[in-house]
Amino acid sequence: MTNRNLVSIHDLHVAFDSELGTTEALKGIDLDIKHGRTTAIVGESGSGKSITALAMMRLIQRPGRVTSGQILFTPAGKETIDVLQIPDNSDELFDLRGGKMAMIFQEPMTALSPVHTIGDQVTEAILTHRQVTKAEAFARACEMLKRVGINDAEQRMNQYPFEFSGGMRQRVVIAMALVCDPELLICDEPTTALDVTIQAEILALIRELKSALDTSVLFITHDLAVVAQLADDVVVMHRGRVLEVGTVRQILKRPVHPYTQALLAAIPTPATTGRLDTVAELLTEENLLPYPLVTIKDDQKVALPIDQIPEALR
Repeated sequence: MTNRNLVSIHDLHVAFDSELGTTEALKGIDLDIKHGRTTAIVGESGSGKSITALAMMRLIQRPGRVTSGQILFTPAGKETIDVLQIPDNSDELFDLRGGKMAMIFQEPMTALSPVHTIGDQVTEAILTHRQVTKAEAFARACEMLKRVGINDAEQRMNQYPFEFSGGMRQRVVIAMALVCDPELLICDEPTTALDVTIQAEILALIRELKSALDTSVLFITHDLAVVAQLADDVVVMHRGRVLEVGTVRQILKRPVHPYTQALLAAIPTPATTGRLDTVAELLTEENLLPYPLVTIKDDQKVALPIDQIPEALR
């Protein structure tokens, strides 16, 4: 397993303008996504998880804007590029979206056209990014639908999204995202709209395809149980800042930041008695002051002053 950074984000700021002023959604984000690994971004709603992913794909729309920072992307065997410096409407940006990076969204029905067949939509993704014939694209689309667990793929290609269950629609979206062999797959809470048994199937599928296709994964979620199953590395965000970074074992077994500790304390267990405290009840404003990230033992990172970090971890 290589430790090469596929994506490195440095001091990323994103703001949204309104009649009431400017709101900073990301306040100097720093994070790395390593090749061949699954990186999970966790945090409460509004912490900036999805905005980070949209910025990576250059999908921030007005009134939002990236105000500063770098998003460095290093494809295999090629030079590093700064995603934010790619010209708008260029072939390079077109190739980045859906070609080198692909995204699975939270609700599959918003990602699929209700008036086009599944076959048209999956083959369009291939024809857009690959120089192949329609027959070759159709064969590739069928192959990918089979790979994500859709039986009778040739017949299913002629059906419409409303003829699929929620779990099957999400499999189609995964097939569309992976059909062009992207180096980075971004999953924005892809199991939230599904029931528990289907969630488990989709997570297992993502894990299997990531390994088989040698794809790096950025997984956005608020569910720490999903993180424990899927992630190699974890980034904890709150109010547009990164508060802690480490391996999944470090974050779940040895959390250092009070916010991370509060998130874990808010998970019910069989031993839980009485009412759980909320994250807000377990924190003070002092816990959340904007300290810079510092590196501690075993390359774990935390946004705290040195004197607030246990001596054994400094």
